[in-house]
Amino acid sequence: NFRFDSTRYAARRAQLSLPPAVEARPLGADDFALPDISVSPHKFWRDADQFLAHGGGWCIERDGEIASMAFSSFRFDNQLEIGVETRADYRVRGYAYYAASAMIDQCLAQGLEPVWSCRKENRGSYKLAEALGFEPAVEIPYYRLPPIIQP
Repeated sequence: NFRFDSTRYAARRAQLSLPPAVEARPLGADDFALPDISVSPHKFWRDADQFLAHGGGWCIERDGEIASMAFSSFRFDNQLEIGVETRADYRVRGYAYYAASAMIDQCLAQGLEPVWSCRKENRGSYKLAEALGFEPAVEIPYYRLPPIIQP
């Protein structure tokens, strides 16, 4: 779990500009349950209307196709937890950084505190959080139980 440092974010955000042929846009109802996105808003919200009413999200498109998205995965009071997914063909190009930056900008404009959490072994998410100005704050053990083997 991370704590957001708005000063660190602002310093990094000032250097941000989208590359050519890439654009950011808000997620709409049609983007709520894309079939080939594993971490998708439809896994967190009842329907597209509820999702859009509680934060929505942003995507980065390359040549008209969604490459990455950042979205509201949970909202409580003035806090909004950010979920991120990048399609496999577009990973390691910085698209998640641009999508998450757009989502953080939306949070800040609405007076919301952006929240980030991930397992420590999720190196991509962990490094992205740090690049966006989040700082590790709390480590919570994550236990995996071995599978039960049936005779």
